Amino acid sequence: IVQFANNSFCELVGYELSEILHKKASDMFLYEEDRIKLLEEHSKRKQGQSSVYELPIKTKTGKKKWGIISGAPNFDSEGNQIGSIGIHLDITDQKQLIHENAFQESKLKNLFEVSLDALISIDSKGNIIEWNPQAEKIFGYTKKEVLGVKLSDTNIPETYRSAHEEGKDNY
Repeated sequence: IVQFANNSFCELVGYELSEILHKKASDMFLYEEDRIKLLEEHSKRKQGQSSVYELPIKTKTGKKKWGIISGAPNFDSEGNQIGSIGIHLDITDQKQLIHENAFQESKLKNLFEVSLDALISIDSKGNIIEWNPQAEKIFGYTKKEVLGVKLSDTNIPETYRSAHEEGKDNY
């Protein structure tokens, strides 16, 4: 039962404080599929434990937002547990960025795999960290054979290796 909520939480969920006071938070802000997770966290509270967890939060308009919830048991002056206190941090934008980055990474990986050109990536030390299927066909090494190996030890003719290393170091 909501006893208090600050302005930040009210803005997160889109309600006025008067609309949520004395109401069951799980009925207002929780999706059905997340009830088990919340029950697990409430069980910890009843045992006197604090925890931090992520949950989707349902807003007044039905929009899904994401929060990191830090929950702790609340005690009265005599040490009796009287409920819990929760701090909700809106991480909706971060979740969206993670999702978008994963999608872009997936597209880039697919492009890397289907390219008709040999694509090779190296780290700052010149070690191969990516080697696409076309590179396997052109150079004759499998990805497994070259990952972690210096590029100059595989594809650069010996007479040009020192110049390659010098150029890489100045890049």
